Amino acid sequence: MSDNQSAEPRIRRFMVWGSWMFLIGLVLAIGGAATVAISQGTQVAFGADRAEIPEPLTFDAGGGDYQLTLLADPLAIQSPFIGGNNAVANFLCTVDRSDGTSVEVDGGTQFLRVESDLGTEIGGFSAPAGPTTATCAFKDGRDSSFYYYSVAPKSSIVTTVGIVILIIGVVVLGLGIWSLSRGYGARSNNLKRL
Repeated sequence: MSDNQSAEPRIRRFMVWGSWMFLIGLVLAIGGAATVAISQGTQVAFGADRAEIPEPLTFDAGGGDYQLTLLADPLAIQSPFIGGNNAVANFLCTVDRSDGTSVEVDGGTQFLRVESDLGTEIGGFSAPAGPTTATCAFKDGRDSSFYYYSVAPKSSIVTTVGIVILIIGVVVLGLGIWSLSRGYGARSNNLKRL
């Protein structure tokens, strides 16, 4: 048996494993992205309310974690969603909680945020049960016409699971691409030796 024939089973393994990892990684990445998008969609759909900036938004908190989202108005052309001038980084919200305390949510300090066609996450906060008021505005004083924001209970577990699935999918997809390229490279080198 020559060198070329003994390498063929190993090359075939790279090709088969690479193909399966590519497909599984693609499915996981799409599934994770869809989970994150659905999570944000339900947060916006079932939000406590929405308000135009700089109007305050008052709602009855049930106690727990909440998410502020800068909404995309489909009827208006808005700069945070076109041209990438990062409006969320210039977004500041003050939340007055029912216990008399207040907290600031700065959109520019978030390490990770979800952005979709529905909107962009500004940040989250905890609130005890009772009336809570959020007031949001741009730090840089830009025109806030047609900009809306919403408050919704945070579904952090679903979003976190979606992000983890997405990251695992991207890693598996990358391994599949690496394995396929290694198999194709070995096959082409093997053919050159014949």
